[in-house]
Amino acid sequence: MPIYRVPDDIYDVIDAAWLAGIIDADGSITVQVNEHRGRIYIYPRVAVSSTTWPEIAYKIAGLLTKWKVKFDLSLKKGGTTIEVFVANLPDVIALLSRVLPFLQAKRHLAELTLELALEIGRRRWHMRRLRKPIPPSKKELELAFRIKRELAIRNKRGGGVSLERLERAVNSSSTTPAS
Repeated sequence: MPIYRVPDDIYDVIDAAWLAGIIDADGSITVQVNEHRGRIYIYPRVAVSSTTWPEIAYKIAGLLTKWKVKFDLSLKKGGTTIEVFVANLPDVIALLSRVLPFLQAKRHLAELTLELALEIGRRRWHMRRLRKPIPPSKKELELAFRIKRELAIRNKRGGGVSLERLERAVNSSSTTPAS
């Protein structure tokens, strides 16, 4: 089960609830799937885009700075969209832990993503001295597959290449010994 963290300061609670509403409405909680030299690598991500009010993106950036969460702020689609993007694993964990109690529409997706991020973090901590990329475990692949499948259902499209890659990886890892 995910860890819930409720901030002590009431203003932080209000800010976390506000940001959860923004993520529910205009945010994206997803898993990036990359394939390199025949291996699958998965990365949890959180992003919020705004086309109408750039002030919202700057308010989000201010909150993340206050909470010490690293993020990227960029213009997309020819400068018509501003995006706040959280990609670093500890920062994804910190952000989702803070807003999870207040999420509604994307709560299940956030719980799965937080569970995946915590699992990746745990495994990386134990294998940190190898100093090489660590392919995902069977549990991580299964969690990423569940996230991608849920996203495909929500978006009413097939999920594309990444869903197929994950499905192949999950099926091939079930025939090999677990790591």
